[in-house]
Amino acid sequence: MGRSAVIPLPLAFVVVIFLVIASFAFMAIQTGAGTLSTQPVVQTGTGSDGLRLSLSVSPADGFPGTSFEVAISDFNTLDATNAPTIVGSPIVGGTTLGVGPCSQLPLGIGLWEGYYMAGNLSTASPLTLFQPGTYYCPAEFGVAYFSFSPLSDDLSLFSPQPTNVGNATVPTQMWTMPDAFTQGFSGYWTSLGLFQQFRPGVYTLVGGDDYGQLEIVHFNVGQPGTTSTSTTSTQSSTSSSGENLSVITAQGLELMVSTNATEVPFGDGVQVNLSEFNTLSAPNNVSAAHDWPTQVALGSCENIYTQPFGIAVYEGHVDAQNLSGGARVDVFPPTACPQYIRLVTGYEFQPSSDLAVVLPGVGATPSPLVGSVVVSANYSPGGQPLPPGNYTIVAADEWGALAFVYFTIL
Repeated sequence: MGRSAVIPLPLAFVVVIFLVIASFAFMAIQTGAGTLSTQPVVQTGTGSDGLRLSLSVSPADGFPGTSFEVAISDFNTLDATNAPTIVGSPIVGGTTLGVGPCSQLPLGIGLWEGYYMAGNLSTASPLTLFQPGTYYCPAEFGVAYFSFSPLSDDLSLFSPQPTNVGNATVPTQMWTMPDAFTQGFSGYWTSLGLFQQFRPGVYTLVGGDDYGQLEIVHFNVGQPGTTSTSTTSTQSSTSSSGENLSVITAQGLELMVSTNATEVPFGDGVQVNLSEFNTLSAPNNVSAAHDWPTQVALGSCENIYTQPFGIAVYEGHVDAQNLSGGARVDVFPPTACPQYIRLVTGYEFQPSSDLAVVLPGVGATPSPLVGSVVVSANYSPGGQPLPPGNYTIVAADEWGALAFVYFTIL
């Protein structure tokens, strides 16, 4: 998750870490019935150089499988071009922060499991947010300095380039782009190269820049089970508070589906929560079946998920009889997906639980088979909010379970 340090040339290298930490009101994890906060957590700070560093995570609370959107940016608050002195890549607790293996932005993030502040981060190890592996990145440039446009996050990299006069160089503008990074994370990569969803608990997100500023925010992953289930239903609910239903398969597994609302105003989204539950009072070793009744997913990159379920969204009212002729909505944004594909041969469920070991995984710790998707836009026309109307959420698992939930955009 680290990034090669950017060394300013010909400026002298100065190791200074100036911590700007705003107070944060800790929000307790809700593990019982109730509503989890969907609001973002945002921290900002402006340094003496006029740069405003902003770090946010959204939502503040979620479940295992929720994609938490992390955003970090630097903004020049001055009404003039600004080229502050670089003090070095942000380092926290001995870890160099970064925003991906191919980025040369003077920004970085790091994530720790647990509640930490700047004084005790060195006592814990960061999680690996970016998939380990070989990346073929564009050539990096040596950095003389970065220059910000007035009242903007537009950033230009100036690199020492030869002048063809002896060994002389001159700072030359190589590219301009926003000094900002945004990406959704639903988990991290283990030391064995496996993807692991965030487990229930508190997480500490740290963001910094190459100018010595640092911000810290926290988010919570709650225990699943804050909604109840009912018998299978294919009728649209008229309640605006959400809908819950479940389907039991021949393997003794129950696909549970819930939404947080059935009516939402234009521009808002509906959160869909899913889980696979073993209804047997004994361990249940179920082989992977791949008997999907329809094509479903949990996100843009299906190969990073090991959950045996997913969703699809259709315009209008769709059920099992007219599913094949429905108009499907592309609710997942286009994303460059990793080539890594996890082999899954089955699931070893705990008794009366959604905890399971994804096989092969001898000796692995069981984890919840849960997922969460926010449906808010159609990405076929470029990510426009869903227009007003009626929609159908189709949930399915690989053992043939099929469920239908309905919502309306007002």
